[in-house]
Amino acid sequence: MRARRTWIALVVAPMALLLAITPVMAGYATSVRRVITDQKVIALTFDDGWSPSRTLQIDSILQHYGATATFLPYANTADDAPSTWRYLARHYPIANHTTTHRKLTTLGVATIYWEIANARKVIEGITGRPMVRIFRPPYMAYNDTVRYEAYRAGFKVMALWSVDSGDSAGLSDTQVYNRAIQGNRGGIVLFHAGPAVTVRVLPKVLAYYKNHGFAFVTLPNLLGIPWSPATTL
Repeated sequence: MRARRTWIALVVAPMALLLAITPVMAGYATSVRRVITDQKVIALTFDDGWSPSRTLQIDSILQHYGATATFLPYANTADDAPSTWRYLARHYPIANHTTTHRKLTTLGVATIYWEIANARKVIEGITGRPMVRIFRPPYMAYNDTVRYEAYRAGFKVMALWSVDSGDSAGLSDTQVYNRAIQGNRGGIVLFHAGPAVTVRVLPKVLAYYKNHGFAFVTLPNLLGIPWSPATTL
């Protein structure tokens, strides 16, 4: 039976939020693209992390602008630069983006589960901090099997995005900037921690949102999932 499209209400101090979601099915992760709210908040997210040096530059830029974000490295990348991710996990939420960044819809059930569950094991082993219980499938490739295995691995929320900056698609600085500033209230913006264009464009994107009255929030804050930094920046 096809699940009926549903709205879920969450209360997250100080915001009362409604999630724009896919149909809710018991035992399946709920996918979220944005949150409906009257407040001017935006969640920046950074996937992958294959360049530790640029990932740390992103951190420096966020600090300079008094902004926050959520990082979603795949575990093999984090394993290659453990000190970088140990540091980042003290200040930002780290969410699940699988172990090897494979397209999950092409894999068998057992492998899908391993990709998600092992990523949590590896990254928590590196950081010494609990991984926030948010999952994002590589390439936004998912189906009901992926949603089921994510839920079974302990990730009941699957955060997608409402704005794709295109920073990993070989676009120009201007194109990435123009795409990245399309976020609205409760939006989720996709960047990647790796491309050089991300580091070049990010200061202008942060300035744009700040100048237009937006506050930056983490995915856990936006989605009402408990998380707190080990130390403040």
